[in-house]
Amino acid sequence: MTTMMITTFRRACFRQKELNKRPIWNLIPCVLSRRFHQLNTHQVKLNEQHQMTQYKKKLKGQQGALSKTTSSPESKNERSLLRNMESDKEIIQYLKEISSQDMSLYAAAVKRCSELKCPNSIIPIIQIVESRHIHLNIIFYNTILNHLGMWNKFDLQKHYFQQWFEEQQDQTNHQLL
Repeated sequence: MTTMMITTFRRACFRQKELNKRPIWNLIPCVLSRRFHQLNTHQVKLNEQHQMTQYKKKLKGQQGALSKTTSSPESKNERSLLRNMESDKEIIQYLKEISSQDMSLYAAAVKRCSELKCPNSIIPIIQIVESRHIHLNIIFYNTILNHLGMWNKFDLQKHYFQQWFEEQQDQTNHQLL
């Protein structure tokens, strides 16, 4: 803003006659109107960028920040079974018996264990998922970290965050090199 004011005042100094005819405070509306004009052009650019992003999402068939996927009827049935289970031991035993690769099932198990006030059952669920070498996704990561934070398990939260995200960052850095 100061560079705009200096530029405006320099232009005015070149026109010495005009500067002598009007007081300095008459120049301020000119500076302010230029500033508002720049905000408007910035807002226009942001709107255009937003419209382009919305258009690209529309082309991809995407509504929000994450694309929506439809889950299979089997997965819905398994998640409803989890919701009806009354203990964390039942949930863990059920997860050990099935061989599902659906991450939403494991995220639902974490949520249900948290609802049952059994935050210590989150760790065995993570171990089950890792032992099966299932590709973890950001939704599962977020669910785990969120529920660990809700139960004040900040050390575990930090441990898993470092394990999942710093490893990915290291892999990305190695790929760039």
